[in-house]
Amino acid sequence: MDHDIFKQIGANIARLLEEQDRSQQSLADDLHISKQVMSKIINGAKAINAMELQAIAKSLHVGIDNLLKSPTPYAPTQLAFGFMGQITNEETQEEFNHLNAAIKEILLLEELLDA
Repeated sequence: MDHDIFKQIGANIARLLEEQDRSQQSLADDLHISKQVMSKIINGAKAINAMELQAIAKSLHVGIDNLLKSPTPYAPTQLAFGFMGQITNEETQEEFNHLNAAIKEILLLEELLDA
């Protein structure tokens, strides 16, 4: 399980709470959970499901995408192809380069559509 996403969500929740001048306790009260559980969520120590994510977003008056945002862009090809190891075959490297270029174009198009 990738705990980094839960840490990022927690950091986004903490940022939004600060921006809204709210406490962890007030959010915990809205969600009917203890402050300790809320603290674990904010610290990324507790996995949350889609329903919890939706409830948090609603309480903070933001879209779910605001909770999932990453401050630094990730390298999708690095994440997607990291399992492959070293490519030693020239033909495979060329195919990989084409696939990588296509992924970059798709991501660019998605960014342009979101703008």
